[in-house]
Amino acid sequence: SAAAARHLALARALGAALALAPVGGGAQEAAAPGDTTRQTTRPKTGDTAATPPARRPRVWVPLPFVAYAPETGTAGGVVLGYYPGGGVGARASSVLSTLTVTTRRQLVVETLPEFFLHGGRTWIEGELRAQRFPDVFYGVGNRARLDDEEDVTARTAEVRLHVQREVRARTWLGVRLHARHDAFEAFDRTGLLQAGTTPGSAGGFVAGVGAVATRDTRDGRFTPQRGSFVSARGTAFLPALGSDYRFGLWALDARAYRALGGPGARPAGAPPVAPA
Repeated sequence: SAAAARHLALARALGAALALAPVGGGAQEAAAPGDTTRQTTRPKTGDTAATPPARRPRVWVPLPFVAYAPETGTAGGVVLGYYPGGGVGARASSVLSTLTVTTRRQLVVETLPEFFLHGGRTWIEGELRAQRFPDVFYGVGNRARLDDEEDVTARTAEVRLHVQREVRARTWLGVRLHARHDAFEAFDRTGLLQAGTTPGSAGGFVAGVGAVATRDTRDGRFTPQRGSFVSARGTAFLPALGSDYRFGLWALDARAYRALGGPGARPAGAPPVAPA
């Protein structure tokens, strides 16, 4: 539902904030291949001892949160961020897990792994989500009325996976997999869902495969002040993959960043805090 999506977006935003924590403890990310904004330090003349490569430490960071939406009431939970460490010259991998409980007895558990392999040129990101979500259904279309509300409790399990490869500096191409199962615990005896005539009221399983392309020129993944991020993806859900329904899903995510000045703005020419 929209309320669940808002709470998940909040949890992810908090997870992104967690990603800043390791930066101050030596976990700062290096620039993407081809990025010339970072400066390097050459060894002093005469140094004979080999300096071991710097590595980021493993970090666990928990963060509680509280939110509110009319559909959920007060919601609370915790975001747990895990950063496995690695070389300072590599992009930072992470695993973010969230647990959300609301006063309407809604429960959402989600894990968002993201790994950079092969020197940062292979980008793997995923989503594992399970939820039990009591909600209200009003009908379908413009003729839905407030008086038609009926209680419904949905159980959802969902998996998404993106595997992308950097084909040129800051440009990624790859494949995506998406599977989801929905089931309903109970309906109102006199409601529309009980009659079984509403599409999707029987629940079901969908599975799809598709492609994803990303162009990322941001100067920072978590606190960008310039650059852009554009990601396009398309997925075909097919009975051949075990899907109960046949349909296509297309999405475009486009963002642009520009610093407006003020105390938080970096001076011109300064290296980024957490380069993309």
